[in-house]
Amino acid sequence: MAKSAIWEDPFLLVTQKDHFLKKYAQQDSGSEYPKIDLALFKKEPFILLNEGQKIRQISDLILQEAAFEPNVILITKSFETARRLSSKGLGVSFIPRQYIGIFPNAYEADYYYIDQKYMPYWTLCVKAQQHAYMSKAERLFIRMLGSQFGAKGLMD
Repeated sequence: MAKSAIWEDPFLLVTQKDHFLKKYAQQDSGSEYPKIDLALFKKEPFILLNEGQKIRQISDLILQEAAFEPNVILITKSFETARRLSSKGLGVSFIPRQYIGIFPNAYEADYYYIDQKYMPYWTLCVKAQQHAYMSKAERLFIRMLGSQFGAKGLMD
């Protein structure tokens, strides 16, 4: 299989508005959200998704990199439920950056980029069998994806 990475979508930490750890966040100029070290949340309650869901798998990898076992108070199958409960102060959760656009401004929450040392992202990629026939339409679609997301080398 040939695989080409197109884009990395960062995971954000979701908390209630003005969480008491907000004072440790650092706002980079030009950055949409401040950055915070996940290790600060070691003693905070977490709301995670069901095991087997991709968001949970990435969340577990992030927590593994942060080297702590979270205090999980709730497991849900809905990222939106986790996000809403976090906005109400019941715990903190993770959400991919692109998912924030789903139900925007429905409620108030704070979002934080997580320090890169925890590898807090998932990667969108295209896979194709290496020597399999690919139609013109398929090749064009992959090239368009590469253009849209700024990936170089897709179907060149």
